[in-house]
Amino acid sequence: MTDETDLAEFFRVATDDELFQKMRELEIRSEEEGLDGVAAQVELTASEIENRFPGQALAPYKRWKQEQFL
Repeated sequence: MTDETDLAEFFRVATDDELFQKMRELEIRSEEEGLDGVAAQVELTASEIENRFPGQALAPYKRWKQEQFL
């Protein structure tokens, strides 16, 4: 299985909070390792967030992230 396949399986069962946590993990990895290694996963995760929150883009994730650092 590829990372993308594993991620698709994760999306099927993940709560919104778990999805946001995954996006944060990917952001951290991209900061540490560069985007090349995780670009596809970031794109898939962003698409899943947008699918769950139509018309809101990544706003729900950004609100969640802001709340985590308060």
